[in-house]
Amino acid sequence: MPTAKEFTISLEDKPGTLGKLCQALAEGGVNILAYQQFPHEKGKGSVRLVVDNPDKAKAALDRQRSDYKETDVAQVKMAHRPGSWGVRHLGSATRGST
Repeated sequence: MPTAKEFTISLEDKPGTLGKLCQALAEGGVNILAYQQFPHEKGKGSVRLVVDNPDKAKAALDRQRSDYKETDVAQVKMAHRPGSWGVRHLGSATRGST
């Protein structure tokens, strides 16, 4: 299965912080493909991003002095329509693989 780089970036939970991160990535020519944000504790949170160009993203994050880590994640491409994930997953399960 193909993999992609996911960046987990620690951020302060205050107005404008996410906007500055996204602006830095945009100025670096990086397109965000997947996004998730969640809180950790009061005043702190994380953002997980999958981007089109991990090398450019790393350069942009380094320029911003961002606290981040990289992880390899599974990359699954499928049709953009309701039920696609279930059909793909159930179809694999009936063939003996997950």
